[in-house]
Amino acid sequence: MNATDIIRESETLPASEKLDIMRHWLDQFGTDQGQRKVVQRLLLRLENPAAPDDVWRGFEECEDGQTMDLDEALGEPKENGA
Repeated sequence: MNATDIIRESETLPASEKLDIMRHWLDQFGTDQGQRKVVQRLLLRLENPAAPDDVWRGFEECEDGQTMDLDEALGEPKENGA
């Protein structure tokens, strides 16, 4: 079986199985962690198209440790003694 045959066969699969194949090939290439993270995030977005971009940005920022205090983000004054 050659690449053309594999591509032709994969076109008949449901989207969820296509995503499984993409994950498998991603693991096979051994890309660096930064590239791998970008592709994995894209696959998650493809799996869950109903989630808005803002939700994904929030998840990704949290994953990357880019969080902030909610009171500070909302501009609320901090209570004394807190």
